[in-house]
Amino acid sequence: MRPLEHPPGEVAIPHRTIFALIVLTTGLGPFSLNVPLPSMPNIAGTLDASYGVVQLVLTFYLLALAAGQFVYGPLSDRFGRRPVMIGGLMVFLAGTAVCAAAPNVETLLAGRFIQGFGGCAGMVLGRAMLRDLYGRDRAASLLGYVTMAMVAAPMIAPALGGAVDEVSGWRTGFAVVAIAGAALLAATVLRLPETHGEPLSAGGLVGLLRGCRVLMATPAFLAHSVIMAFTSAIFFSFLAGAPYIVVTLMARSPAEYGLWFAINAGGYMLGNFLSGRYAGRVGITPLMRVGTVLNLIGLALMIGAAFLAPFTPPAIFLPMMVVALGNGLVLPSVIAAAVSVRPDYAGAASGLSGAFQMGLAALVTVIIAAQLGETAAPMITAMTVCGIVGALGYLVARRYI
Repeated sequence: MRPLEHPPGEVAIPHRTIFALIVLTTGLGPFSLNVPLPSMPNIAGTLDASYGVVQLVLTFYLLALAAGQFVYGPLSDRFGRRPVMIGGLMVFLAGTAVCAAAPNVETLLAGRFIQGFGGCAGMVLGRAMLRDLYGRDRAASLLGYVTMAMVAAPMIAPALGGAVDEVSGWRTGFAVVAIAGAALLAATVLRLPETHGEPLSAGGLVGLLRGCRVLMATPAFLAHSVIMAFTSAIFFSFLAGAPYIVVTLMARSPAEYGLWFAINAGGYMLGNFLSGRYAGRVGITPLMRVGTVLNLIGLALMIGAAFLAPFTPPAIFLPMMVVALGNGLVLPSVIAAAVSVRPDYAGAASGLSGAFQMGLAALVTVIIAAQLGETAAPMITAMTVCGIVGALGYLVARRYI
């Protein structure tokens, strides 16, 4: 691949180096999201708070992702991807430091919001940078590989967080996250070039919001955003309920939860691999169709297991692996479709669709936290509703694909 053009005096950076940085910066947000999840019961004991309150470490992070994605996309269209990425990583490090030193749950939640706001920069800008460099189907293919590679981060994060918690406490997990963020910030400063060749000329708030207004009036963008949000909400519903179900109701260790979670990540990785391999060959529509069907099959298996199987981790994690495979097929294609509706507003499209995605995710985590009791029913019900709405969204949106 040819190097990206640079101003005189700078070294040209090959596309493969940019791609590697996109993978790493995109993975930082999911990694830091998942590290403390196995520790939530222990955080509740340490900070003398209820599990329902501590569960907000997930909700606040997701709210920050929603807010940050809405901001980073238009900003990057106006000022470029590189400076916005660097600023986001600096905010991420500040929030992580607050989390590690939090003396009470209120401070921890504030730190998680700051951390999430900074960490979502890579998630937004990675999509936009790929669209800067490639066409829609090629971008969908590469998004599949990006997601397949970055899924290693959330795959190992719960296992790492659980193991670190058992050895030296949950605060050390945030220290590990800070080290990873600092290393990535240094690499970004040194090696990431600007990919957005023609930033929008309009300045001020009007210029930043123009892309959002255009996209909100575009039915194709809205249709793809609905699929993206509700498909992702299946997974985030699982994240909200599974730690409590496994650690508290099933009396399993945080480390065991982390190991079971890796099965889901494997299914998601396989879906991403298939997206990367076939999106450029067969197009995005067949992948979205197959993925949507797999989501519904996995949810049906989970409902059946809830009634027929013993109340053990396999009853929820094995059906979830099928759902994760479906998500891995749907999401790269629908993301590429959303940011391709208006390539001149790729940053705004990435941010705005991500805001819908994470806003809905935050809402379902609050609902599930309020309903958790002695069974997995609240989690499974929320997942099923999201899966059905996502499937209906696909039926409406396929006319625009």
